[in-house]
Order: sequence, then structure tokens, then C-alpha cells
Amino acid sequence: MQSKPTQILIVEDDVQLRENLKKMIRDVKSVNIHHMAGSLEHARKADFAQIDLALLDIGLPDGLGIDLIAELRAARPDMRVLIFTVFGDRDSVLKAFDAGANGFILKDSGAEEIGEAIRSVLDGGAPISARAAAYLLQSYQAEARLGEHAKINSRLSPRELELLQYLSRGFSYKEAARKMSISPSTVSEYATTLYKKLAVNSRGEAVFEAMQNGLIRL
Repeated sequence: MQSKPTQILIVEDDVQLRENLKKMIRDVKSVNIHHMAGSLEHARKADFAQIDLALLDIGLPDGLGIDLIAELRAARPDMRVLIFTVFGDRDSVLKAFDAGANGFILKDSGAEEIGEAIRSVLDGGAPISARAAAYLLQSYQAEARLGEHAKINSRLSPRELELLQYLSRGFSYKEAARKMSISPSTVSEYATTLYKKLAVNSRGEAVFEAMQNGLIRL
């Protein structure tokens, strides 16, 4: 028994690009173009419940293609969504995936890459253009750094953070003790605990680690 063809929705306002996509998709086995639209308004005339894959442009005459994702998923929770756009900036990439896109391909990609992206997303993959992937990686790394900074910051007591500030400004333990209104021996105890928490062995390393993690600024 022959399986039912995959139903695809194309939302792209450039007529020529729509035709090009139509030709590319014809080369992908067992797929059928269910509906083609050049705007959100026209896209909403499709029966979303019948769509298996939505190929969405971001910049449309009456709004953003990513704004359609929630409506598509409300009608068909397991629908696959592939963003096909000229917008390769960081903000567009992150907004698309935050909205629930499964893949992100740029319009300047070659026909072979676009065809492969369609096949990949239908197979459960998450195809993404190299430039878009770089933005995601940068965002992930930035979030990881913030998370690490917050984790280290939460391990240090207010007094230890205060001591760090004085050490970064070149104060001796005795001078820091006077500023903090505690004894030099107590400052020494704080410093020992501080070094242990930061996994360092000296004042210079402690200051460097604190700066790297955003705990202090010189």
C-alpha cells in the first residue's frame, strides 16, 4: 500500500522564489504542495490540520512568518516548520527557534542544500545554515558564561566579595581588615576560603578569575 504524500505549506511573498521552491520540492520523493501563499492572510486559508511541513519566510507583507508557528502547531502539534529566509541576523535566528522552528535555511543557499534541508526536517532533523548555526552557538556560549558567573557569585559570601574588591585595588590584608572593620586574621580566613571557592592559589589569580566571571571590575 502506497503511503500518503507529505503535505507542504509554502509561505513566501516572492513569486519567483515560490516557483523555484515548487520545482525543488517536486524533486523530493513523496511530497505534495498542499498550499502556497504570499502573505499571512493567504496562508491562513489553508487547512493547517492537513499540513505536515510548513516552509515559512520571515518577512511578509502583513507580518512575520514566525508569528504563524503557534497557529500551525495549535492545529497540528507534530507539524514540522522550516524557516526559509533572507534574514540571517542573530535576532531573527533566535526568535525563529524560540517560536518553535525546527530548522533555519537561508535563501542564498544552493538548491541542493535547500532540498537536503527539506528532507532532513521531514526525517526529524534540525537543518540550519552555517551562519545561523554560528549565532546559536554564540548565544549558547554567552548563556553558559552567565550561568557560570551566577553559580560562582552565589558561592561567595558578601564579605568574600567585599574582600575581593579590596584585593583587586591592591590593598594588603591589614588594610582590607581596617576597611572591613575586622581583624587581619579574619581577613586571612576569608581569603583562604575565597581562594578555595575560586580554585586559585594567589591574590593575582583570584582577581583574574573574579574579573573573568564578572564579579568585579577594575
